[in-house]
Amino acid sequence: MKSFTKFFALFAVAVLFSSASLMAQPYNLKSDTKKEKALVPPKTVDFRAQLGSTNTALDKVGEIIDEGRQTKNVKTLLSAAMILFLEENTQEKKAQITGMELLKEASEIAEGQKNSQSLYACAYVWGSIWVNDAASADKYNKLAASFEGKGAGLRGPGAKECSVQVENHFDQRIYVYIDDVYKGYVEPGYWAKYTNIGLGTTKLYAETEDYWVEAENDYFYSFWEYELDLKSYKDENPDFTWKLQ
Repeated sequence: MKSFTKFFALFAVAVLFSSASLMAQPYNLKSDTKKEKALVPPKTVDFRAQLGSTNTALDKVGEIIDEGRQTKNVKTLLSAAMILFLEENTQEKKAQITGMELLKEASEIAEGQKNSQSLYACAYVWGSIWVNDAASADKYNKLAASFEGKGAGLRGPGAKECSVQVENHFDQRIYVYIDDVYKGYVEPGYWAKYTNIGLGTTKLYAETEDYWVEAENDYFYSFWEYELDLKSYKDENPDFTWKLQ
């Protein structure tokens, strides 16, 4: 039990980035702003009531899920999934957000991040007594093995470093993800610059927090996405700017 607890321990993610007044860069990337209905906000779910449980650990599950989703932290989402699996099996009930939903979500993130440790963690849960899906466990174990020892490379001729600057021209804080890895947030009117972002096609994704739309009586969030292949950029202009507005 001790090693299990350590394996799924939550840890704080320290995000450091520099910001200043908005500046122009050589290449500008544009993405249309999209809006979608938000998932059930985890902090609004009363897990104890919905599962009929007296386990006080459930009082923090909403916060754990929210943190895991915001930072795309696979182990944080798996921690919440394991708590829910235990309660679902004990109480024979399910809440609005289930352990299986979180496991699938965590597995998708781990695959997108190409993170072998996270994929092994997902495989462990798929093969656990609560899920007992040997085929999925085998799938994620094989994926994990295929990504072992493969770190992100540098881009361009002579393996030069490439950077992407993200500018927030929107009216809300924006959370930034590169290749499904959480990089930090950018406040309105500021920018953040990210370097050494990998080799080949890179996924840029950013989103706001959930916000309430009175006219539609529901929660929504805005997001932006872009795919970028910088394998042959010009040496004299290696930097790119992604303007979100």
